[in-house]
Amino acid sequence: MNEQPSNKFVQFEAHAVAIKERATQLLHDQVTTAAVAVEGGATQWLAHLWGTSTARINTLAKMFAAFPLEMITPDLPTCPGTANSIFSAALDTDDPVTWLKRAIAEGWSSRQLRDAADVAKGRRESRVLWINSECRDVVLAKSHATGETRVSFTPAVTPSGEAPSLLRVRAVEVLDG
Repeated sequence: MNEQPSNKFVQFEAHAVAIKERATQLLHDQVTTAAVAVEGGATQWLAHLWGTSTARINTLAKMFAAFPLEMITPDLPTCPGTANSIFSAALDTDDPVTWLKRAIAEGWSSRQLRDAADVAKGRRESRVLWINSECRDVVLAKSHATGETRVSFTPAVTPSGEAPSLLRVRAVEVLDG
């Protein structure tokens, strides 16, 4: 039986797509406007108008200068233009476009991008967890008989391919059963 989507869902879907398109256009307008403001010496005025910091305006302007507009999208892992943004992390590298593309392809957070760039520059040893692509689940099992708790996971690696000396684990979901 082949059911057609309800008219309500079709309207919802069209509305959701329109919102995403407007969010992308808004971000493009923000980086373009920030670039003009910085070039024209109106950074403080624009920051006041938008209720944000001059640092954010400067970051948006740097994004405009460094990345093609099609790369500047609100769907990346963190909020564009903020200090912890994947864009800001890429801007701190020697080749922002290449590092951003790599971060997107690898699914990196802004912290992982900064760490990889630092390691590539020889600044420090990596301390960020890099899960290999086969890792999907971390399993914590408690034996009712012994009371022992075990954790099993696919080993992590650093950008150099070595096993890390430090591992941070965050519980995402606790299952009963």
